[in-house]
Amino acid sequence: MNYGLIFDVDGTIIDSFEAIYYALDLTLKKAGVMNFSKDELRSLMDYMSFLEIIYYLAEKYNVDNQYLAELSKDYVNFFLQSIETKMHLFSGIIEAIEKFSKYFRLGLISYNPDFILQEQVKYFALDKYFNFIRGYEDVNGKKRNGIIEFSKIYRIDKEKIAFIGDQPKDIIEAKAAGVISIAVSYGIGKKEILEKENPYYIVDSPTDLWDVILKIFKL
Repeated sequence: MNYGLIFDVDGTIIDSFEAIYYALDLTLKKAGVMNFSKDELRSLMDYMSFLEIIYYLAEKYNVDNQYLAELSKDYVNFFLQSIETKMHLFSGIIEAIEKFSKYFRLGLISYNPDFILQEQVKYFALDKYFNFIRGYEDVNGKKRNGIIEFSKIYRIDKEKIAFIGDQPKDIIEAKAAGVISIAVSYGIGKKEILEKENPYYIVDSPTDLWDVILKIFKL
């Protein structure tokens, strides 16, 4: 396979925003923060990883540093509990991935800690399509590292690789790695914010992904 597609997970394959907010809101309430909003979470997720958000919120709401480890643990527990109840695959995404698997080498890169990512992959049976799966620790906190690793492992030129994600930080990481950036507007990131980072293409629906990829890579 001479082409590669790498996907972000949350907001691109899995609709998990409600689970993320649920877990973080419950965690902050345990720390005495009662006014955390979905809008604030969306804005933070544009450019911050999970760990960066935790540290930012702890500082903003004056959470004792000694509570940080417990804060992270609480979030993880709430998030894992919500995989079955508050997460689902975006409509049409698996059908698109199945098509891609016949022509492309596929990869997953997430800023979720590796053990959380593995639980998501297992529950939604994503390992059927993806052999290259990397979490936060695997890429040392930078998706560009995972993208470059993917290129080297499968010996695919970067101009023949696209990274697909739903947030501005995904576009930034794709560009930093030297691959094509495709943003999806059906996820967590807002289209007007995505446009500011000038991705190669913005896709409004999972069902449109196939046609867009065919325009980019003339198979």
